[in-house]
Amino acid sequence: MNRDVSAGEAKLKIFFYRLFTFVAITAVLTPFLNAISTRYVPGDSDGATVILEGLSISRGNWLLRGWSMSLDSFWTLDAMFNALLIKIVGFGPALLTLTPSFIAAMTIAAAVLLVYRPDKKPVGFFGPLLVLICLALPSPDLSYYFLQGPWHVATVLYCLAAFALLGRRQTWPSAVLATFILAIALLGDLLLVDFGVSAIVISGIVAMLRSRKFSAGSKTFFAGLLSMPLAIGLRLLADVFGTFELVNRNIPLKLSQIGANVGYIPRRMAAMFGVGSISSAPSNADLLPEVLRAVMLFVICAVVLFSLGNTVVAIFRGNKGNFNADPKEWHFNDLLLLGIFADFVTFIGGATSNNTQYSKYMDPAIFFAVVLTGRVLGYALAAISDKRQESHFPSHSFSSLRPIRAVAAKSVSSRQSAVSSAVGVFPVVGAGDGFSYPLAAQNDYLSDVGQSEPQTSSLFEPEQTPMHLEKEPAGQNPARGADRTKSFFGKKFFRYSFVAIIPLVTFLSLIAGAVQVKNEMALPAASQPLKGLVTYLEAKGLTQGVGAYWVSSIVTVESKGRVAIRPVTNAAADRLRRYGRQSTENWYAGHQFQFFIYNLYQPWRKVNTLSAEKTYGVPKTQMTDGPYRILMWKNPIQVSLVMPTIKNPLDIILRN
Repeated sequence: MNRDVSAGEAKLKIFFYRLFTFVAITAVLTPFLNAISTRYVPGDSDGATVILEGLSISRGNWLLRGWSMSLDSFWTLDAMFNALLIKIVGFGPALLTLTPSFIAAMTIAAAVLLVYRPDKKPVGFFGPLLVLICLALPSPDLSYYFLQGPWHVATVLYCLAAFALLGRRQTWPSAVLATFILAIALLGDLLLVDFGVSAIVISGIVAMLRSRKFSAGSKTFFAGLLSMPLAIGLRLLADVFGTFELVNRNIPLKLSQIGANVGYIPRRMAAMFGVGSISSAPSNADLLPEVLRAVMLFVICAVVLFSLGNTVVAIFRGNKGNFNADPKEWHFNDLLLLGIFADFVTFIGGATSNNTQYSKYMDPAIFFAVVLTGRVLGYALAAISDKRQESHFPSHSFSSLRPIRAVAAKSVSSRQSAVSSAVGVFPVVGAGDGFSYPLAAQNDYLSDVGQSEPQTSSLFEPEQTPMHLEKEPAGQNPARGADRTKSFFGKKFFRYSFVAIIPLVTFLSLIAGAVQVKNEMALPAASQPLKGLVTYLEAKGLTQGVGAYWVSSIVTVESKGRVAIRPVTNAAADRLRRYGRQSTENWYAGHQFQFFIYNLYQPWRKVNTLSAEKTYGVPKTQMTDGPYRILMWKNPIQVSLVMPTIKNPLDIILRN
């Protein structure tokens, strides 16, 4: 009874240590990343619309009744986080950078915990350090694409949670929870199907092929597969209570563009890691930091290719070799690996033009690649550390281990502190499984995974004779020699090269990241030209208007709601009506508006003077403030609520 209580207390301590670590990392990184974000993100109506969704949620409209949105509504993602921060810091333009930075900080914190190896100190800290260098010290381009929203970073956070549950826990309750997390994310961002659900389903099949057992991948396979009907069911349930309406989303795909997108991947991925630049992102990087970052990029690419080769070989040959000994290692890595390539497919098919803004679709691949690299290199360092520790033990021949296993396991278990495995969200126990362990390390691993009997390894060969310990002459332990020949990470040349090179590369990348971030901090804050327009409209007493999308919601957020501009679009005969995407009926129904506004130099859907005159007649007054044209009529104007018929929420058009 006492043992049960102590075990429960230990688990509770571990949970709170993990939670504290997650909160602490998020709290530290959020203001730091926000300071970087303000250098790159002036904000636009896409980010502002999700803030307005969050404002509606914070006021009690949890299901966003009355809204019309596309399949990437971000309802259960960025909008919810905006609602939370509105309750804490209030509604205003600061959320344009604060919310994406908060989401990014949480995602980095989750990644840190997923690569940390609590049972392999101090080498267990290598993975978290690598994650922080690559993601918490972002390059200029990564800062631009990673620290503004809603650009699918919150979707990555949910995806990592599902990967962890399926890759580390491997139980039916964890699979059910992962299915629910995926379904919730799908309600806000259908893009998860591309780089998340598809990767999970395929990983389940890969696990079956690797292990030659259906049960090895069944939980993962069904979790991914069933998340989609569950999301549909939750959507139908929300419809019963009243939620937002889905509108058409057309995605035109051109075969020529698909080919061009394949060629864009290497350069844009390199720019995300600080090597080169993408034209749309401001850059302030020096040559030397780029060179140092290039070395780290080479390491990451090498690890991804190594993992790909290992998985392909394991599919055809079965799980052989030390690296594939622990399913909680290779299955999680396969999820990340397939997520990377699934995200490449997302970019290839989702970038419908050469616009560099579509580089945002590469954010998931960046995250998965960094986490995968941290896990694989951390595994290798842990294995090398085990080899070094083993060399300090005298070589013995154990004729029979069974009488002493329980004693050794109990001894190790009694010494182990709950804090030792507390920092990882899902502790990576037995990271070195498949390598030659000392007896204590072997039983330590077994006590973690809950096995009462250790599996036979190359170091321990039980015989059916009475137990005795006997000194072995040097060089006459065939089990040890066999292990060295089988273990890639155990080869002496690799060990020495790895220990010398990888920490050096990490240290140099840390310097490069610090220099690049220092340069980024030296940049002035990104200017928002609409601030001057807000001042002008307030001075004229113009607080209620309609206009083109790119000058509507962003003005509403910049003015903290003092000037509300609602988006309109052209309909039949170029007459203006309510914009059916990313808007709510409450903005228009029963409201009269003072003016119409659009940007002369940013044409959008024929929302201009011509369509305004066709809808409301010749204006009485016309004013210009910089590039913005403002029209007013003798009487207030109203907006038509007639919406086009919805044929299909997702319409993919393939063209030559």
